[in-house]
Amino acid sequence: MINIHILGNGTPIYALKSLIEVNSEHFPQQVQVTCFGDHFLNSIFVRKLQQYPSIDDIIQTADIVVCTEPDYENLGIVQKCQDLNKPLFCRFLLENTFSDNGLILDGLNVENAATDLWINRLVDTTENLLEIKHFIGLHKLHDSGDNALPGISIEEYRDATQHVTGQPSLVKLNRNYFYKSEIEETYSDDVKVTTNWITDTESIDAVKFDIHSEFIMHTTRIIKDKENGNNIIKHSHMSCPSRRSTSAWQYINTCVLVSFIHMYIDGQLPENMQDYAEADHNLFTNNIFGRIFRLS
Repeated sequence: MINIHILGNGTPIYALKSLIEVNSEHFPQQVQVTCFGDHFLNSIFVRKLQQYPSIDDIIQTADIVVCTEPDYENLGIVQKCQDLNKPLFCRFLLENTFSDNGLILDGLNVENAATDLWINRLVDTTENLLEIKHFIGLHKLHDSGDNALPGISIEEYRDATQHVTGQPSLVKLNRNYFYKSEIEETYSDDVKVTTNWITDTESIDAVKFDIHSEFIMHTTRIIKDKENGNNIIKHSHMSCPSRRSTSAWQYINTCVLVSFIHMYIDGQLPENMQDYAEADHNLFTNNIFGRIFRLS
């Protein structure tokens, strides 16, 4: 029995618990999921007379520790996991540096891990590659004619767009028009790589909400033709609707996190791994959770 202890609150923690339990038969070993949130870890909510487990107890009794709440980094979870030799999987990026012992992985989400693994694969396998334009975001399934939130709360939307720096501009992807805002521009082996956030509207009205939305991941590659020297443009596209009561955004990010947990249980991650980029993209997309990212 593998005991998975999840530290977090709200939709992310329950989306994670549900995805693991519904697909428990796909893990190499039997798993048991237990969630711990503010009702256990925040001193404001915990009465001193009640016998709640401490953060040390929670980590000590776990085989795998997962965290979806950035504020819990301040509880010293990284150091505690290292001291107790427990693997730690974080959906968010850790802010503080840590020593290079133990398996500690952060940024296990679609913007970081899934995007970087996919782009690294393209750079490694595509000959005469000049440029990559990568897009992630949310698309309302019906044209409601307003700027409603695309299936997530305003807090989730702010979290999803916190790294956006560019001003919105129109772009056509797979026969649809979107507003794109640049997240980052980098170079990988002399290949220019830009990542962008896309949505249907230039601005968002927090009062309006449209539950019918899907996640979009689109990549454009510009390749130099060896024969005539012309530029060739190739596209990769995937979309993911909401699942059951989980929004498309929460579901797709949960798939990234659980794929890494599956790889760990199956012995497919290097010992003391601390950079998700060391993972094999083929293994990441080979299990039922990461399979959705198997693009061509």
